Amino acid sequence: MNIVNRKRKKAVDIARLENHWDVVALLSIRMYPCPDGWLPLHYAAAKGNLVAVQALAVIDDYVTEQDAHGKTAVEYAYEKVHIEIIQYLELRMRQIDPTGHSAVTTDTLTDVVMRIVAEDDKEKRKKLLEHAEMYRILWNNEHEQRNTTLVSCLASENVECVRNLLAFVARRPHIPLDPNASFIDTSNVRIHPLDYIMNHLRNTRLLTVFLKGIGKVANCFDANVRDEITGETALMSAITDNNLDMVKHFVQLAIQSHLFVDLEVLDHSGNDIFMLANAMQNPEMITYLTDQRSDLKSLERYKPFECFICYFEKKKSDEVVLPCRHGLCRDCESRMAVKSHGRKECPMCRGRY
Repeated sequence: MNIVNRKRKKAVDIARLENHWDVVALLSIRMYPCPDGWLPLHYAAAKGNLVAVQALAVIDDYVTEQDAHGKTAVEYAYEKVHIEIIQYLELRMRQIDPTGHSAVTTDTLTDVVMRIVAEDDKEKRKKLLEHAEMYRILWNNEHEQRNTTLVSCLASENVECVRNLLAFVARRPHIPLDPNASFIDTSNVRIHPLDYIMNHLRNTRLLTVFLKGIGKVANCFDANVRDEITGETALMSAITDNNLDMVKHFVQLAIQSHLFVDLEVLDHSGNDIFMLANAMQNPEMITYLTDQRSDLKSLERYKPFECFICYFEKKKSDEVVLPCRHGLCRDCESRMAVKSHGRKECPMCRGRY
């Protein structure tokens, strides 16, 4: 099997050059015998042998087949972080089933990603997360009804995983992480991540890591998303649950992180946060919210605004207000403001300044 000819090529190399992939597959199995319990393609993917994987993946059944542990070959490639093999196998899976039903959409892979993100091996984490195909696991896929990796980390209350993931994405703004991606429970009910942490998990440490990390990642994390049924925000729900500790923790973090909290938002019954606090008849909570009213009111200057050029919501600090009183984000201002005779021109009203 390992004998070479005058050109230093093995039999498997010659078969590959001549596109005899059935021969390559046979030779690969003979050259890399599998231990007991392993399937040929799965073993080659786990060992990182791209040549053997390319040969064996010609057989469609090998690509989609699950072993005794219920895993496909690409799952072993993810576990060992063999990026080239992951890319090749995902391509083959999409060729086999263009609808994507047999592609990498299982929650098993999200678990693999979570485990690697939570590990201390920075190189392994970087190698995996920089793989382009991982981007779609980082945000919600509306068609697949799947949780994002970030939301899955929150659901598992894995603080290190959340911290590492947000720190990684903060240094790479091109990764399209959706900070408002909902948590989807078993009955397909969507819950905003802030509401999930505060009123379902009630984990103050996780809330601290999440809000501090998300402030460095997202342009417009919305802390005022209302529940579809009750119309309550996460803060309102904490008040109606009479959870004073969580209310205090959230308000302090919002002030420290410059997170806009809308005091005028109403639930479906027309109540704001102060009305709800009075209804709960908790004097300590009423006193605390009253004392913090001015500080919460001051957060209005951090309210996200919508750029009239790109229509993205941006941080208030990114807004540029022109002399004509039109406001746009810094990116659009630098890209679209045209210099004319030494002066700039507003892209909205064409007024020069």
